[in-house]
Amino acid sequence: MNNTRRLHKNGFTLIEVIVAIAILAIGIVAVSEVFSISLRSIYSTKKHADLSLIALSEMRMLLLDPSLEEGTDKRVEDDYEIETSIEEVENERYKGLPYRLYKIRLTVSGSRGGKRVTLRTEKIIKSLTQ
Repeated sequence: MNNTRRLHKNGFTLIEVIVAIAILAIGIVAVSEVFSISLRSIYSTKKHADLSLIALSEMRMLLLDPSLEEGTDKRVEDDYEIETSIEEVENERYKGLPYRLYKIRLTVSGSRGGKRVTLRTEKIIKSLTQ
């Protein structure tokens, strides 16, 4: 009779094994959820970085253009929508000077909506006529 009791005390009961497996499963689900959230965050950050790089590149091209024209432009390239707005600033302080001041606004967004990056700057161009 003592031998029978010793055999049962040396192992785990079925309920202990089930509880241990349940705790392990909850831990695995929690870790996989954190991993999933991390992947979504990485994708979102990459998308924003891509939009920022495209916006900076487009803005550099605009600033290198020796002659700007007022107006708006909207175009789609690859998966991105690029919108440019250029307007001349007219102010009494600038009258009589051989320069023109332009406000430039550039917005790059994903073609399916979502994230968007907007850059704003100003550019002074020497005018040929006064």
